[in-house]
Amino acid sequence: MPKPSHDYVLSDFQISLLDHIISSDVPTPREKMRAKIILYCAINSPEKMSIQEISELVDASLVTINAVRKQFCEEGIDRTVHRRPKSPGKLPPKLNLDIERKLIAMVSGPCPQGHKKWTLRLAAQEADRLGIVSVSHSTIKDVLKKYGIALS
Repeated sequence: MPKPSHDYVLSDFQISLLDHIISSDVPTPREKMRAKIILYCAINSPEKMSIQEISELVDASLVTINAVRKQFCEEGIDRTVHRRPKSPGKLPPKLNLDIERKLIAMVSGPCPQGHKKWTLRLAAQEADRLGIVSVSHSTIKDVLKKYGIALS
């Protein structure tokens, strides 16, 4: 299977936009570097340079140069030059005070039929079966530890 080519020709508008990004004081050094890479790697670039020369000029590795070229071909100037918004990160917690109280009340009560004592895994299974919350046994452990409760 042939490697995809990441050669491209920039429009006059794109060249002027990249020149503006490079010469402006607002963009970060990373954004300026990526704009330079896009501009210098274009087939119709006013500056004719090899990839190695571009690498030395913008102080970026060949891998970075190729990654920027590929991203530009796939996503365009804006997505390539500017950082993507960060993902929200951690998911919102599954537990709140009400759910924690229900878990504590559950393990403070009698064990399910057929069991002699509560275990963390049993508590997690019962919480899921009763529709309280679906969490792992280690989450149950964390809740009990938070309130100083030991299973008996």
